[in-house]
Amino acid sequence: MVRAGHALTASVSAILALSHGSVHAASTAPGTDTSVTMRWVDLREDNPSAETLRTLWSDRLEIATRRWLKTPSHGKPLPAYTLVHVFAFGERPVLVSILFNMYDCELPGNGAGADLFARCPMRIVAGGAGPARITQVARACHLYVPEPANTTEGPDPRQNKTRVSLDPGGTLHLRVVQHGRAVPSCDLDLRLE
Repeated sequence: MVRAGHALTASVSAILALSHGSVHAASTAPGTDTSVTMRWVDLREDNPSAETLRTLWSDRLEIATRRWLKTPSHGKPLPAYTLVHVFAFGERPVLVSILFNMYDCELPGNGAGADLFARCPMRIVAGGAGPARITQVARACHLYVPEPANTTEGPDPRQNKTRVSLDPGGTLHLRVVQHGRAVPSCDLDLRLE
């Protein structure tokens, strides 16, 4: 568990404000599926949401960018993305973010039958009054499939996604669905302090 200062707490509040309809209230009926599909954010974009997430991941992005610039990148920015969701959890928003870039993730294999998900670092930030609390996970499954240009090409995004939920007791649940089936090796249940 890492404590963060005022700037990160402000960032959590900012992303909570930006998330609009994607904020999920933690008080739901027992026994119902409260998981939501995590939202994909391109960290190369110039918008407040991406800026907040770049701040959260600034240490990893700085190292990855230095490596990227040693390749024939031709001045293009480092391809970096995150899956994100913000929960309204009582008085404290909880931000969940999984970073994807080629240097921080165990990438999936190639070819028929290969998994679609990568294993990447995840940060959970609990905001509210006082300093933010950051929980870090070295490897969490990251699966995002964009809408294909042609509906007959590529995997179906509805059948391939990363879902997250936060139960009323403060346990975060991460689940991955690949080809319409749960991937038990990706299940993550983490009790937040």
